[in-house]
Amino acid sequence: MPNKNKLSIYMIKDEFQDDAEIIKGYSDVFEDAAGTIYLGASFAKEPDWVESFFTGRINSDRLFTANARAVLLVKDTY
Repeated sequence: MPNKNKLSIYMIKDEFQDDAEIIKGYSDVFEDAAGTIYLGASFAKEPDWVESFFTGRINSDRLFTANARAVLLVKDTY
């Protein structure tokens, strides 16, 4: 089965010209040929569904989920 990645793509309104107006909570910045990449902190946590399905019947101390947070800003070229 092929890997799946969920991406969210947004078009920023013209009135926002400064990256600081768009990006909040992302600290690490990298310049790339495609644009500017901002990285945010990622945290491991117990999945929200564990309590809903198992209501304390299992020990979920070793069951974690995490997400990666990154934003790529690409300037419009036309």
